[in-house]
Amino acid sequence: MKRLTQLAVVALALFAFAEASAQQYGGTQIGTNMVFEPNTTNTINAGTFTCTKEHDVGLKLAVTTKGTGTEVLTMTLQKSFDGTNWFDAAPIATLQLSQAANTTIVQVTNLTLGAIGYLRIGTVINAAANTNTAVVLTGFKKPVRQGN
Repeated sequence: MKRLTQLAVVALALFAFAEASAQQYGGTQIGTNMVFEPNTTNTINAGTFTCTKEHDVGLKLAVTTKGTGTEVLTMTLQKSFDGTNWFDAAPIATLQLSQAANTTIVQVTNLTLGAIGYLRIGTVINAAANTNTAVVLTGFKKPVRQGN
């Protein structure tokens, strides 16, 4: 009986540890190493990010500017309920990043989705007089916590 009690205590301790373990974010690159020429508006309409089980997602935009440009890079994200029909007239998010000469700048933000299940890159406006290289947009999902 004493041995059975000891095993029960160990099993409860392991269960409590498993419930308390940290939840990890999973990152997915939506757009990878995109290049945008100076003073252009680029229609992308690609890079679908599926987030049907998330209420909130994190977004990380990284931009490297060649040369001396310091103007703003603007990226709009389109939304979709089904992954087929996209709404770009009212983008779900507009990311703006002030560029720095010959430097990689990173912007991180959270986005509440509600019933939206899919995101993709709509347009990218490079207002700089120089080319943007290695533009990367990454989306991060975190599992919904039980009880929330």
